[in-house]
Amino acid sequence: LYVVVLIPFIIAALEILNIRTITEPAIAMLNSITAIIPQLIAAGILILLGVFIAKLIGDLVENLIDGFGLSRRVADAMDEPRIHRFNLAKTTGIIVKTLIILFFTVQGFELIGLSIFRTVGAAIIAYLPLVLSAIIILFGGYVLGSMAKKFIVNTLPDARFTGVIVKSTIIALSVLIALSNLGIGTLFIQILF
Repeated sequence: LYVVVLIPFIIAALEILNIRTITEPAIAMLNSITAIIPQLIAAGILILLGVFIAKLIGDLVENLIDGFGLSRRVADAMDEPRIHRFNLAKTTGIIVKTLIILFFTVQGFELIGLSIFRTVGAAIIAYLPLVLSAIIILFGGYVLGSMAKKFIVNTLPDARFTGVIVKSTIIALSVLIALSNLGIGTLFIQILF
């Protein structure tokens, strides 16, 4: 706030000095800073609004998943200790909140109007579907691996090590598939297979 009040006084003082080599570039710079302040305030308000909306929608998704009992069912199907149980509702809520905040942040950058922020924001928005599908693949691999381990251990109680190997293999394959989906892991997959 101090800087916002100080900028007009600095501009006026530089104009009074009437030294063109110093005052013209300094005044141009200070005018551009002054011109961007309302955009920064609007972007900040938009991002704060995004955080508020993300909290509401994330909590709603969390409560819906818990209300339908999906979180408990997924945790029961997996081979996890009671203390470290996977919470589908909480994880999904965090992902939803993060995506909404990210979207509003990119839109806030768009309000500022600087070309670098527009380019970065467009790249982030374009890459989001790939990231979401990679997260779903990783989640599916983790759940499938845990279910396979639980099945093996319940069927053959002495085969706990085999269950861990199967779970690790399924998770490793899902990581490779997710990386390939992101366009990163194609080289790994070509080398391995």
